[in-house]
Amino acid sequence: MKLEIGMISAAALLGLAASVVILMGAGGGETADTGYTESDINSASHYSRSSVKTIEIHRAEDEMQELTDISECTITLKKKSSEKPEVEVSCNETALIENEDYSLTYEKDGDTAGKHYVNVEMQGKYKGNTLLSYEIKPEAPSVTLYRVRTSDITVRWKADDKCTGCELEYSMSKDFENSKKVSLKNSDTEYTIKGLEKNKSYYLRMRSIVRGNDNEDVFSDWSSSKYEELKKIEVKDGVTYVDGIIIVNKTYGLPSGYGSGEDPEALRAFNEMCSGASVDGIYLYLASGYRSYSLQEGIYNEFVDERGTEGADRVSARPGHSEHQTGLAFDINTTASSFNYTPEAAWIAEHCHEYGFIVRYPEDKEEITGYAYESWHVRYVGKELSEKVTESGLTLEEYYGLTSEYENR
Repeated sequence: MKLEIGMISAAALLGLAASVVILMGAGGGETADTGYTESDINSASHYSRSSVKTIEIHRAEDEMQELTDISECTITLKKKSSEKPEVEVSCNETALIENEDYSLTYEKDGDTAGKHYVNVEMQGKYKGNTLLSYEIKPEAPSVTLYRVRTSDITVRWKADDKCTGCELEYSMSKDFENSKKVSLKNSDTEYTIKGLEKNKSYYLRMRSIVRGNDNEDVFSDWSSSKYEELKKIEVKDGVTYVDGIIIVNKTYGLPSGYGSGEDPEALRAFNEMCSGASVDGIYLYLASGYRSYSLQEGIYNEFVDERGTEGADRVSARPGHSEHQTGLAFDINTTASSFNYTPEAAWIAEHCHEYGFIVRYPEDKEEITGYAYESWHVRYVGKELSEKVTESGLTLEEYYGLTSEYENR
């Protein structure tokens, strides 16, 4: 709607309300049927026919700016499962400004674990409000597969101090079908899954648990899954191998005809070790190497005659259960217990792994190995494995998860 007028006061414009007056030319006298005469208009104190201009007049309701409804806006929660989320609001692909275009009101405890709400209230050029829900979860634990053996896996983890516990899940399926779950205390940091099926592979994952704001358990997302193959145990021609390493102890024996002498690679490594020890002023020599089944039988029977079966089993292997029959085990200098606390024994314990050997029957491990401490008895396993076993502080039985017990005691 347009009106050709001169300089009209605000009061005059308001008096016109919804009517429209059209003045035709500088000297025109025509008016629309508004109830006002030309003389009424002439009486307006600020009217001047010589300065007519065209302006647009809106009805009163048109003068009010139309607000954009919240339904036309895009609201996004920048989800962080362990933190209170940020809120982004935009309209027509233009980002809106918090506290100018909208305001946010979080719950008082909106950063604790559990389900929460945030109210988005539009303002300024926008109108409306909406209530959004979100859930805060604890952080997933950091998981390490500490030790993998023939039938068990030891898991270590670190969880948030606020957590009340953790849940461990494992399965032979990547999708965790037919899985098993174990509930663990938050004070725990290590757990061994025992009784796994030998020569199989397993997937594992964990999640944290925390008491939420509604006094219900809140679970974190699952940690990334870990995949591990159990140490492979197999028997070939009566000889037991774990990951290619020959295992001989009270549980695993050898055929009577196995072996013919010292293993060449092991013997070379032994000679190198003796040379290395001499540089440090330590004199080492071979006291006993390969023993046949029959030779071991005689030695064992002598101990039985001297100490009885129980006493003999602590210090000597039964025939077919001696590592000496493999050609990979060596007794150094002597087999007397007096050797245990000599400089030579200390040097062997500290350095033999550098040459591919391990002290096979360490001190205070008799219940595991089945034998009393023998500082002089070393077993060749190769440098790679000797480094790992020595670093772990475990016996070969502990490292692979094996037993060492005679079937018939």
